[in-house]
Amino acid sequence: MTHWRWLPTAILLVLLSGLAVLTRGFTALPSTYYMTGESMAPSIGRGDWFLARPLAGLPRRGELVVIQHWIDDSLFHVLRRAVGLPGDTVAMKEWLLWVNGVA
Repeated sequence: MTHWRWLPTAILLVLLSGLAVLTRGFTALPSTYYMTGESMAPSIGRGDWFLARPLAGLPRRGELVVIQHWIDDSLFHVLRRAVGLPGDTVAMKEWLLWVNGVA
């Protein structure tokens, strides 16, 4: 009967591993959003539905990013394109976007 001593430990290990996989899996699932404005046209227009997944690190230049924005007690999700990264210099001159001195 001593050869079954490892069984409770193995069951606990399997359950904890499954829980770790499930909780990480649920945080990485994409969310559905509905576009209400024209700020991202023509890529995404008013009335379009889109999926977004949580970032794994910093966004790359040009990627679309969903930002959570609170106004009083209301949460809004704002869609924007990443144009600058940490350390970049971003400026608008004569209606042109400049990143690190390049228009």
